[in-house]
Amino acid sequence: EEQLFESCRRMRVKCLRVFHSLLLMRVALGFANTALQTSTKAWRRGTVRSLAMSASPDFSLICNGKEMAVSVNSETLLKTFPRGPYTTARTHDINSVFEFDFHNSRIAESTKLMVEAGTLNAPKELSKLIQPETLRDEYLDNVRKAVALYKESHPQTGEMKLTTLLAVDDAKDHQLYVHVQALGDRPEKPVKIQIMGAPRSNAAAKDSAWISSRQGLWDAREEAVHEVVLCNDEGTLFEGLSSNFFVLVRDEEGAPVLYTAREGVLLGTVRDLALKLCPQLNIKVIEEPPSMK
Repeated sequence: EEQLFESCRRMRVKCLRVFHSLLLMRVALGFANTALQTSTKAWRRGTVRSLAMSASPDFSLICNGKEMAVSVNSETLLKTFPRGPYTTARTHDINSVFEFDFHNSRIAESTKLMVEAGTLNAPKELSKLIQPETLRDEYLDNVRKAVALYKESHPQTGEMKLTTLLAVDDAKDHQLYVHVQALGDRPEKPVKIQIMGAPRSNAAAKDSAWISSRQGLWDAREEAVHEVVLCNDEGTLFEGLSSNFFVLVRDEEGAPVLYTAREGVLLGTVRDLALKLCPQLNIKVIEEPPSMK
């Protein structure tokens, strides 16, 4: 394995060399924030209507089974549309969704957690939306329609990024959005990270408010940095802004050991797959956050 830490100073790591497939996990993270004021909600409703009036061939958007015109990428959509639970998936071999049922369960669980925390209005169909089994058909129908719509303008498309957002309006009706765009390229090796920012509260709930809240940390990173990793005062490393974080070391006998947090982080799809593969690779897994000490 590659050398992980090159230098640490003032709680920052300038550059870490890690296994690319294990470090940068494309997992969006959850965050609990204060409830939005009525004036902010009204502004956002107006913004959503204005965005729906124009369209771009670079994106597609389905809401509750119906096509909506959209002119923004997934990040802008999550920052602009009403706050709610969300998840970001990708296609596999173009015609399949990687870990679809994982994402379906995430929307259901995040909806439940946000309603309990008071950061999301309880929708009329709450009992349906917080159960993966009853949510699945509606979610799958939206995904299929959004992907088909995107393919109409991109017949030679490669892999796609699928962003799902569940919002609840003042009448307690829910809107299930599925946004599709090109997946994009991976960063070149070595992947560079910077450590700053405290761990989040209620990390298990994937809350779209996190997209705006993390922006300050992202803007403050050094130019060559690919990811920011959250760390507490004791030097414990939790997760990235949009990834799970791993440290691979060797024990005293030379056997590989993988450290990654389980508590206080959002458990991502690629993390789940990586941990399933570790026994086959004879890698011991310790689900504890790695420490800079």
